[in-house]
Amino acid sequence: MPEKYLDFTLTISKPSDGSWVAELRSPAGEVQPVKLETDLGALLAELDSHPYWYGEDLDWTRKMGTRLFDACFCKEFLSRYDSSLVMAAEHQGLRIRLVLRDPDLHRLPWELIYDPRPGGGYANLSSRTPVLRYLELGRPLLPLKVKPPLRILAMIASPQGHRKLNISAEKLRLEQALAEAVSFGLVELAWVDGQTIQDLQTSLSQKACHIFHFIGHSRYNRASAEAEFVFADARNLAEIIPASMLTPLLNDSRSLRLVTLNSCEGAFFSSQPFSSAAAFMVNQGIPAVIAMQQAFADELAVEFTRVFYTALGMGKPVEACLAEAHKALFVLSQDADWAIPALYTHTLDGDLFSFGEQPAAGLILSRALSAIVEIFAGGQLRGIGFVIDSAGHILTTEYTLNAPGEIGVVVQGLRSPAGQLGILPNENLALLKSDILSKSRINLADNALPGPGETIYLIGRNPQTGLEMFHGQVVGPGKLNVYPACELLKVSLNVSRSLGGAPAFDRMGRFVGMVVMMYAEDDQVNTAYLIPARSLAALLPELGYGGKG
Repeated sequence: MPEKYLDFTLTISKPSDGSWVAELRSPAGEVQPVKLETDLGALLAELDSHPYWYGEDLDWTRKMGTRLFDACFCKEFLSRYDSSLVMAAEHQGLRIRLVLRDPDLHRLPWELIYDPRPGGGYANLSSRTPVLRYLELGRPLLPLKVKPPLRILAMIASPQGHRKLNISAEKLRLEQALAEAVSFGLVELAWVDGQTIQDLQTSLSQKACHIFHFIGHSRYNRASAEAEFVFADARNLAEIIPASMLTPLLNDSRSLRLVTLNSCEGAFFSSQPFSSAAAFMVNQGIPAVIAMQQAFADELAVEFTRVFYTALGMGKPVEACLAEAHKALFVLSQDADWAIPALYTHTLDGDLFSFGEQPAAGLILSRALSAIVEIFAGGQLRGIGFVIDSAGHILTTEYTLNAPGEIGVVVQGLRSPAGQLGILPNENLALLKSDILSKSRINLADNALPGPGETIYLIGRNPQTGLEMFHGQVVGPGKLNVYPACELLKVSLNVSRSLGGAPAFDRMGRFVGMVVMMYAEDDQVNTAYLIPARSLAALLPELGYGGKG
């Protein structure tokens, strides 16, 4: 997942002559305003005939996404887009920022943009090409310096006279969705004690929060041309709170950087500028708002919350977090409702928070520490390895066992003998078996390789202090003469000791490989070479591994 983005900013407007005009700022150059070939009015009419687009089949979804792509990338816009992708490919992603100066355009599901060319697909299903709706306000914001966890203030409002929400069930769903992120120390969840606007004001004044998560009802008042929220009053009857009343309360909390609106019509636009709740809040100074374009199924809401907030707690840009959540929803969904969440922002980049050198990734990796074993051969500490299944199979380097005497392992202070099942000297791999118990194991699933420039984390052993975590940047694919046929990944590290056998993880806490070699002769900086997870999984049968047991 990219940690930085280049900006592909497409501005679409509607001059007085009724035509649709677009201009571009991109890494590959600018394009001055030109008339679009696509009639966006026809797309709006198509959408009006399919108001429940999120339930349409995939064929309709792809066709609409293709028409939106054709609208954005006609004429020389397409060549600029392709060139920008190439420029961003090596170290960064390409952020597609849509500046929609005609309010009607916000009704279109731009999150469905679909590139029909080979190798294309939905832009928003890749963290390398996220789509966001950018509001030009001229008030750039710096990331807020925070120390994890991110603090989420959540509120449920379900007064009488509106569709009744099961408050206990809604709370449980959100708490379960965040349970893993809370246990890793990534986020902290607090609830507003009550359902009134006064209850919210009290909670905001008592403790600083970074994120406000609202579950309830909202609507668009066509008479006042303003978004409204349904709170409760002291008698639990509905009290309608316009966005112009709610936003100042939120905006006065200087630590608040994100609002998530899990409510109907949070992203609804009329013909008036900033008529949606999301756009209005951003226009009034909230850095970023996630809003739902339509009603959202409970199952999808839980998965969205889990993936999005976990990634955000890792210090990732908000648009990258949303792309990860879209992908997770796409797997669960049978139609287009994965694209319901939309991002509105006026930040110059998606870094809402600044975590410093080692953000919450260090906390999420704490779970892996219980799967790390220290390996002794001939009575001396030789290195480390890690448990790969509940039967006690341990993966390490062949070099670690290159000493006479019995082999033993220690995990969390418990010592146990271990037997050698197999070795692959040419790959510097060894497989052990022990009866030692570990409540955790490292998953060798076929995870994608991190790209150049991305940060990864390694758990190694410091001879003085014991197990600790190191971090470095991916250089790219690696090649060594001692591993002529082996796929390797090269990582630049600031480490003065060997990390053979150390597992490596990306910033989402996913296992990406194991260190098998350090300090090749031609390296000018400290370097580690990893065998990627997918290669390790493929080599296990050669080590004599037949699965658990």
